[in-house]
Amino acid sequence: MHALQYSFLIPALVVIPILVAIVLLIVRKSYFSWLASFLTSLVVLIIASVILYKSNFTTITYNFGNFIPPFGIEYKMDTLSIFFIFLMAIVGFITAMWSKGNHITELGDRNVYLYNCVFLLYYAGSLGIILTNDLFNLFVFLEISSLASYILVAMGKRKGSPLAAFDALVIGTVAASFYLFGVGILYMLFGTLNSSDLILQITKYPMTPLLILAITLLSVGVIIKIAIFPVLWWLPQTHQSATSAMSAFLAGISLTIGVYMFIKVIIMVVARGVHVSLDHYFELLILISIITMFVGGFLALKQDSLKLLLAFSSISQMGAIMVGISLFNFYGMSAALYLLISHAFVKTSLFLCVGNLIYTFGTEKLSELRGFGPKKPFTFFAIIFFSLSLAGLPGTSLFWGKFYLLISAIQYNNWFLIVAIILGSLLTFSYSWKIVSHLWISESIVSPLIVVHKKTPLYMNIAISLAILLNIYLTFFPNVIYYFIEQIINLNIVSQG
Repeated sequence: MHALQYSFLIPALVVIPILVAIVLLIVRKSYFSWLASFLTSLVVLIIASVILYKSNFTTITYNFGNFIPPFGIEYKMDTLSIFFIFLMAIVGFITAMWSKGNHITELGDRNVYLYNCVFLLYYAGSLGIILTNDLFNLFVFLEISSLASYILVAMGKRKGSPLAAFDALVIGTVAASFYLFGVGILYMLFGTLNSSDLILQITKYPMTPLLILAITLLSVGVIIKIAIFPVLWWLPQTHQSATSAMSAFLAGISLTIGVYMFIKVIIMVVARGVHVSLDHYFELLILISIITMFVGGFLALKQDSLKLLLAFSSISQMGAIMVGISLFNFYGMSAALYLLISHAFVKTSLFLCVGNLIYTFGTEKLSELRGFGPKKPFTFFAIIFFSLSLAGLPGTSLFWGKFYLLISAIQYNNWFLIVAIILGSLLTFSYSWKIVSHLWISESIVSPLIVVHKKTPLYMNIAISLAILLNIYLTFFPNVIYYFIEQIINLNIVSQG
């Protein structure tokens, strides 16, 4: 059967989570809501697998109402989007499996059905951002996912959860406004919002002050979404205040969506179409990304809270990923995409491990958990495993991404950048080793720890075990991922020279 005959599955990725969310609002049963959320994440993973298998890296589109673009709304599944859909599907599946125990300790049984309902709306909005080929529809899905995420953060039981959600709302609204104004200018100039059509139109149009303004507005909106310096403070507050399940999902999805938007909108639609060199634009972005890498790393090193440490670490890693993208060459983009997928899985897994600690001990502070490693060997082994992976040590998944990033910097022939990447990697190792040394090597101190639950449920440990196996696979079979990435590069995202 031809791949196009499976195009109906593309909108199903968005429609199914929304329909299940409506059912949860009607049924309002805690256990049923968790089961429905978990099964939905499994269905999304299966559909993504079927589409990849049947498409064989060819592009599949779905036109609503059979209206041909640019006049109709189009969903597009190409190699870039299936890459991000797969990443989100795996993160969603592992997080949903793990989250049942998290609901007990950090949410309370009364709000579980509402949490899962809003979570599915956030999931649907995130998937829609990846699938739509229309820049305004991307904004609509961005608002759906953003509003749902604010609600999920506010539902956390921590004292500062409502304030953190409000701060994220303000920053998110500013970012979305910049993006929307940029899209409005593009529509005024070219009369279309379809990405594929915009690429063709921009290649025929000279660079004008209005087009420069559109690029600037779009860039600012997307960069805020990625939490790049100087607008990065909203992210640690969000992770600190959200439940562990939400933190894990945000770590794997939220910043990843920002990177996708940058590649899709700024690079594929604009940078490859304009008639002038954007070298100065990317040089400025490299500088900002390096600053982000070091600011996030140094602030991570100072944290006692594991959640805050991992949140600032995410900011630092996004800086490294944006360096790779901004190099705008084959090795840089390859390194960025490999770092992106490895970081998403590793950081999601670390937040799940922190959730295990909160489930058992009621705290995630390193000072209170000093030397408690032998008391929870599986969780602490997993934390060590993922911390060393985050450091990018040889034999771990992030090593390959950082290795190719270094090669890309050497190709760029910039010694300042080469030294910055090496020092940034050493900084990552420093805060990763801080986690290991506090939890396993340091001697126990007198601590007011109270054991909330003696044992973590089996399904929580199974979810983390799946993440460990996935990380091992990425480490020893990087060629599979790089074949995927090569197909993305073949979309002419960057020069292959």
